[in-house]
Amino acid sequence: MFTLYDCGANPKKSTMTTDVRQELAAVIYVNYFKFEDTNVLGFKGPRKMHILIPGIYDVNTYERKSIRPVANIGVLRYDMVDKTPDLCLLERICHEHFVP
Repeated sequence: MFTLYDCGANPKKSTMTTDVRQELAAVIYVNYFKFEDTNVLGFKGPRKMHILIPGIYDVNTYERKSIRPVANIGVLRYDMVDKTPDLCLLERICHEHFVP
């Protein structure tokens, strides 16, 4: 599980909430939520992952939602646990005739 931030300050080191870094995205492997322990081939190798990005706040100006965690807890990750995602990604298609 990884979280991508902008160049703002760490919430532990900053006293002003406007200087706190924003969460830009979160990358979560599927087995983090205990959905499955193996990948699509049955091996414990590369696993499926979810990429979480903030939604659009204002449709007219296309502003991104500003997510600034005031604690050392990732907000995007806990949104994923509580809600269904707003975006659906296409499943990767593996062609059987393709040999790398």
